[in-house]
Amino acid sequence: MKRFFAVFLIVILCSCSSGGGPIPVTTDPLPDMGDIADSVSEPAVTTGISTEAPVTEPPVTEPPAPVLPKLSFFLDDLSDTFAVIDSYKGTCVQGRDVGCFGIIPAVDGVSEKSYKSFWGKGWEDYPELEGMKLGYLLEFYLTGGEKVTVDILCPEDTEAAYNKYLEVYIYDDVNQIDGQWYSHLLQWQMKDETIITSVKLTGGAEAYKVDSIVLTAYLYDSEGQHYSVTELPIKIIK
Repeated sequence: MKRFFAVFLIVILCSCSSGGGPIPVTTDPLPDMGDIADSVSEPAVTTGISTEAPVTEPPVTEPPAPVLPKLSFFLDDLSDTFAVIDSYKGTCVQGRDVGCFGIIPAVDGVSEKSYKSFWGKGWEDYPELEGMKLGYLLEFYLTGGEKVTVDILCPEDTEAAYNKYLEVYIYDDVNQIDGQWYSHLLQWQMKDETIITSVKLTGGAEAYKVDSIVLTAYLYDSEGQHYSVTELPIKIIK
């Protein structure tokens, strides 16, 4: 029995050895590291610094200031001298004129007999005056220290509560018929060509309270820009 088992075992071992070999094992070669490096793309690096040339804005240039005449005050006392004044002294009494003050585009006065004819000669060399107007700023102080300020661009500006101290009358001495008497401007008389060339100040009911006055004249354009500003301080004699 032992012999038979030994023979049987030998037969089985022989059949395993001759009938099938060991199970083959397949192994792939490892890839080359250089090939891996070539196949991997590097991420883009952002530095935050622009390489484009900066856009330069063109410089903003201001338009040149218009060439305009200097304005000067003269005492409009119906004489033909048009003598320039840079200050004035007068009384402020109810119902009486402090003074009438006109504007000329000069600093030394002129010898013309007609303000109208002078005006044309004095302004014809300044084409940039086209469309400009004359305006005024009236400032006066009361004996109690109060200050009153008024812009005067038309007759409506002369009709206000401050008239109890000063009455204001404005005139167009250019657009008038030669030799014909004319009065102060009214609102309905205002036209595009109207020029306020003079201002008359008259004492109101409480004129005694007026301590000092400053009258300022200026040119202004359609946008309200002021040019050729000139002041006339008026000292009130008590």
